[in-house]
Amino acid sequence: MKLYFSFLFCFILLSNISSRSRENANISSKRKDTNLPTLRRENEGQEVSILQKILRKQGFNVTLSGKFDELTEKAVRKFQQKSGQHAHGIVNDSTWINLLSQKVENQSFVSGIDVSHYENEEFKNGEFPFEKIKQFDLEYCFIKGTHGADRKDDFFDYNFARLKEEHTLRGAYHFFSLLKDDIDAQINNYLNLKIDFQAQGVLPPVLDIEEDSRSFDTDNIILNRELVVARIRIWLQAIETATGRKPMIYCRKSFWENVIGDPAGFQDYLLWVAYYHNDVPPKIPNGWNGKWHFWQYTDKGVLNGIGKYDLNRFNGSYSDLLKLANYELF
Repeated sequence: MKLYFSFLFCFILLSNISSRSRENANISSKRKDTNLPTLRRENEGQEVSILQKILRKQGFNVTLSGKFDELTEKAVRKFQQKSGQHAHGIVNDSTWINLLSQKVENQSFVSGIDVSHYENEEFKNGEFPFEKIKQFDLEYCFIKGTHGADRKDDFFDYNFARLKEEHTLRGAYHFFSLLKDDIDAQINNYLNLKIDFQAQGVLPPVLDIEEDSRSFDTDNIILNRELVVARIRIWLQAIETATGRKPMIYCRKSFWENVIGDPAGFQDYLLWVAYYHNDVPPKIPNGWNGKWHFWQYTDKGVLNGIGKYDLNRFNGSYSDLLKLANYELF
């Protein structure tokens, strides 16, 4: 009888080892196909920050530190146990897949902010407190990069670097001179920012099309619409060729339709619409057939008693936003 149970124990043990080996082999094989990051204690960086944001959206108590600490590991174990996985606290392919497939109850738009030197100037030495963005569940930030032919935002270098340090998804926009400035100079001005648009965490290039309050002449723009539209196309096409990313257009419905003339052929570009009302969905230019990606819904947003800020909503899930920021595997 003892010999029988010894044999049975060895058989079960070997079966478990064989099963685990097959499971590990499958995971290893999947990882070769997906390259999803394996995360564990002591890891840190943007991928950990993303993990923490997803766990937080699922209702787990984690600190958005970008460091895989004890609290994060506990949350991972709880999630793995809840989803029927082995609760080992290591984030592998199957944990990522389960996390990203979970529905978030009462999920609203993914929120973000946009900042230029005007906001920087409200703080000592112009140092906008990007570390506080996390407290308000703001997942991304667009910053002003360039303006016209030769102007660069005074705080661009600081802002872009700080956003990267804080593991915040980030993008930069060019304020377009519709008629005045040379178009090639405007293209080069933006490209001289030296942004790697293929890097993870970086959102597409943005062309900001609106009034230049210092010298704007609506009648002159309307009179020269064909030239203005041609210049817009040239900038967009040149930036797409140079960066490998299809740019996004920022505009208001009324300005695009009444001043620019609602031209055809721009529907394939992503749309960031300015519409300062709570209607859902926002009113957008006709040419996009109801499709928009970002919505700047207020220019009077208040954070922790401080304002006024431009606040935005992304039309998609957090996973969709990650893909737009070059996290293709999410």
